[in-house]
Amino acid sequence: MKLQIIKIYKGKETVIATGTMKYIWEKFDIKVGLQVEAGEKLIIVYDARIDERGDAGEPKNRGIVSLRDGSIYESGMTNQEVATWLNAAGARPI
Repeated sequence: MKLQIIKIYKGKETVIATGTMKYIWEKFDIKVGLQVEAGEKLIIVYDARIDERGDAGEPKNRGIVSLRDGSIYESGMTNQEVATWLNAAGARPI
């Protein structure tokens, strides 16, 4: 995401700085139904077919699905694994 810092003085706008914003995902950011952009639009889903637990006892029933064609990118992940995947993909919320 491109950002601009703009100063307004006496009605005149001046761009002070520009840059990009990097998102850092944590497991608490992951919610079912969250839509993200990582080259294409994706959605975080709940997979009721999976009844496994991760090392810390966290459910491994999250997945990542393309909104373009419904293809499953990943499944059987904990919230932490989804966050790690989103960080590696450079994903941003939409």
